[in-house]
Amino acid sequence: MTCVQGAKTQLAINGQQFPFISYRPVVVQELMDGQTQAITGNLQPYDERWDAGILRINHRVILEPTPQELDVLLLLMGFAESPTDTFTLGQSLTSFTLLVDMVTKVYTYTDTVIGRWRLQGRRGSTPIRLILDMMGKARPTEGNAGSFSATARKTDAPIPFTRGTLTLDSTAREYNQFDLVCDFNVASQYNNSQVPTDLCPTNMQMALATSVPFDSTNLNLTKTPIISNTVSSITGTLAFARSPMSSSWALAALRPEQRMPDILGKTEIRAPLFYRVNRTSSNEAIIVTHTSA
Repeated sequence: MTCVQGAKTQLAINGQQFPFISYRPVVVQELMDGQTQAITGNLQPYDERWDAGILRINHRVILEPTPQELDVLLLLMGFAESPTDTFTLGQSLTSFTLLVDMVTKVYTYTDTVIGRWRLQGRRGSTPIRLILDMMGKARPTEGNAGSFSATARKTDAPIPFTRGTLTLDSTAREYNQFDLVCDFNVASQYNNSQVPTDLCPTNMQMALATSVPFDSTNLNLTKTPIISNTVSSITGTLAFARSPMSSSWALAALRPEQRMPDILGKTEIRAPLFYRVNRTSSNEAIIVTHTSA
């Protein structure tokens, strides 16, 4: 018997191999239901009244990206690079091929886009994680075991949470977690086909969630919107540095949507912060200055 184990799988995005934490495909062939609404004189469904319906093609990949890997992925996450090492979030998505080696077979998904991404970190000796929600518009093809072919994985280390700094309203803050999310709300458009004919971004939604100590230095972040009834936007920057790597995520306008902190026993009181990330008249919502080497 051959052991089919996750440890032996491989994954490539746009021709580049990526080490990954998990891969979850939601590739579902639906059925055309010719039975439920039909009156046939029998409560039991007739088998011949079913046929193939549409094919839904979605994937979730969780990575702990290295600086060099992030350099590759930013261009597939809705960013455009200009000038060099400056990535500006735009309004369109670049399609690519996803290759998944499942040990017994290798599956290829062309015409794939990243419709939603989530960059997150937690305190401790852990790397930054990147969650990629993908969708496609082409039925997968199947290759034999051993047919996986991609550019070899990058050899640098992932980005530690402890290398990060968070600046809110021009002041550096102590923080123990963060989630930065961008959702393009991609619509899979079906016409007279079993697979989508188009993958169309419909509405970009971005948000930043974090947690800071509920002390005098951070009191204004909670107090201003709740006590003073003021929800003016602030600027923010999330940055990571490890020579020679640096990655700075400038957030143009953070509009607060706050709540009061919990008291969870005798432990530290922390303020949960949640912001809608918006663009301004002069700046895109997110601009990343990223140097991988």
